[in-house]
Amino acid sequence: MGRVHVSVRTWTRIRLALGMPTAEFAALYGWSVSLRGLDTSRWYLTTTVRDLAHLVGDYRRNVPSGVSRAVR
Repeated sequence: MGRVHVSVRTWTRIRLALGMPTAEFAALYGWSVSLRGLDTSRWYLTTTVRDLAHLVGDYRRNVPSGVSRAVR
């Protein structure tokens, strides 16, 4: 199964758009952390393609239509 990496900024925006606490969001969609040094711009969160598909479905059902700032 493939893996998907997103920046901390994108992860946070999606989580906030869904209105979920950090721990719940991380557990529900199987996120793990990938840190590359002390530079926070190189920190990523990783999940599987399957979990991302689940997330996208939930996002489409729960976030008002239109392109939100979370996915621009």
